[in-house]
Amino acid sequence: EEGPQGGSIIVTYKDDIVTLDPAIGYDWVNWSIIKSLFSRLMDYKPGTAELTPSLAESYDISKDGLTYTFKLRKGVKFHNGQDFTAEDVKYTFDRILDPATASPSATLFSGIKAVTVIDPFTVKFELKAPSATFLSYLATNPNGVIVPKGVTDLKTKPVGTGPFVFESYEPNQQFTLKANPNYYEEKQP
Repeated sequence: EEGPQGGSIIVTYKDDIVTLDPAIGYDWVNWSIIKSLFSRLMDYKPGTAELTPSLAESYDISKDGLTYTFKLRKGVKFHNGQDFTAEDVKYTFDRILDPATASPSATLFSGIKAVTVIDPFTVKFELKAPSATFLSYLATNPNGVIVPKGVTDLKTKPVGTGPFVFESYEPNQQFTLKANPNYYEEKQP
């Protein structure tokens, strides 16, 4: 039997947040908060190593293993009200691969040859060579996190599609999240 949703929880960390930009947020404090704020194209089924679509509705892999085409969920919104589309996926990976971003994820995704928007809810990844790890990288936090095109201050004002929404941040004091009432997964958060 399922219990009621709601309530609050306080979690303490000994260290402060360095950044909430998922392209560069690579320490244990950031990871848990980034996972609460953002979603990925793929995810893992809870308690397993089985991959499942998340922001993607479905995907197809070409026979040669070089092309991955993702159909995206419709009706998903970022916390700022912006619609989630294929443009956001392209923007995210172009940004990760841009040397100016200095993303640790750039190495993991260096096998991407191109990311192409087919239509608002279809995006295609072309790889330089087949990759046994590509889907798992898309499912891993913070590597595969999708950010909204046009939002520039993800370090201190994160905007995602995740189960929780950024509310406030007071350096070395507190970081407050609230439940996302428009989250795309039923009965969550």
